[in-house]
Amino acid sequence: MRYGVLPGSRGRLLLANHISWIDVFALLGTLPSRFVAKSEIGRWPLIGSLVTLVGTLYIERGRRHAVAAMNHRVRDRIAAGETIVVFAEGTTTDGFSLLPFHSNLIAPALDVDCAIWPVAMRYTDRGVQTAAACFVGDMGLITSLWNILVARDLVIEVACLAALSVPPDSTRHHIAHLARSAIAAHLGFSADVADHPRSSKSAAVSARERPIADTAPAESSETANASR
Repeated sequence: MRYGVLPGSRGRLLLANHISWIDVFALLGTLPSRFVAKSEIGRWPLIGSLVTLVGTLYIERGRRHAVAAMNHRVRDRIAAGETIVVFAEGTTTDGFSLLPFHSNLIAPALDVDCAIWPVAMRYTDRGVQTAAACFVGDMGLITSLWNILVARDLVIEVACLAALSVPPDSTRHHIAHLARSAIAAHLGFSADVADHPRSSKSAAVSARERPIADTAPAESSETANASR
C-alpha cells in the first residue's frame, strides 16, 4: 500500500492546519499520504530530501499557471486512489488560531467527487498547548529544532475529523469554509476570520504559556511524543 489507500479504492483530500515542519512526519505516522508543498522546502538541507522521498508534490509559487498545473497532478493522484494533504492556510502559524483557508487546491476533489477530511493539528507540552514546535516568521531551522528538542514532553495531536458532508453544487470556497469551521470547533477556536500574527516570532514564544483549549471528539485521533 502506498500513500494511505489500498489499490482500487477512491482517494481522498485532507485539509489540515499548519504549525511546524514536523507536521508532515506526524501526519505520515497517522495516515501515509502525499503532500503539496512550496518548492523551497525541497531545497532545505536534509529535511528537503526526506520530504521529497515521501512523494511530495512541489508547487512553484508565483509562477503563472502553477496552481492549474498542480490541480491536474492532484486530480490524477486522487483518481488513482491516493491520499493528498493540503495545508490550507498556506503557511505556518503559532497553533493558537487559524488563518483563512485557501481554496485553490480543493478543485481536484470536486472534479473526482472524493471524500474531503479536515485534519486538526495541535502540540502540547506536559498537557498544556504550546508553540514550542511552531516554525514562523524569520525563525531559522536550527532554532526551531532546538525548541523542539528542549521541550520536556512535547506531544503531537493529529485528529482526522469526519469527512465533510458536501452539499450538491458546493464551491471550493464553501468547502474551505466547512473544513476550517470543523477544525476550529475541534481545537476550541473561534471560526471567525480575525487578525493573526502570521510571522511573529515573539507571538509564538508568548503563546507557550497559554492554556490548552478544550477539544471535541474526533472520528480518529493519534498522538506522538516528539521528545523521545
